[in-house]
Amino acid sequence: MPRVGFHARAQERARRHLRRIMLVAAFAGVIVLIIYVVLAGRTESWSEVPCRIIASRVVRADVQTPAYRSVTILYRGQFQLRYVVSDRVYAIWVDTSWVDDDPAFIERKLAAHPENQCEYRVRYNPRNPSEAVASLR
Repeated sequence: MPRVGFHARAQERARRHLRRIMLVAAFAGVIVLIIYVVLAGRTESWSEVPCRIIASRVVRADVQTPAYRSVTILYRGQFQLRYVVSDRVYAIWVDTSWVDDDPAFIERKLAAHPENQCEYRVRYNPRNPSEAVASLR
């Protein structure tokens, strides 16, 4: 004899799970926004220099769902940006907006990006040029 309401309970659990994931994602977004605002405010007076993309890589960017103690394995692309201050060369890694569960997809996106095109804005600390932040223009 089939259990009555089994599918309804399973659907409700799935909805609750999705709500939790969305809540965690929204919370993470708020935290990232707060950090960005704090860093942007602090670095607004820093000097800006042009940059050049010199390397790329794929890194793991896992998302944890605490309610179920599980982790979704994702990958993010990063570019290494080269900038010059007073004839000294510096470099920083910056995240791209590409995130996916397939690292090969991220590799293809990075490989297709023109090397001589740097759409990032690099600001560096005049007192310590190795300290820098980058953001999309």
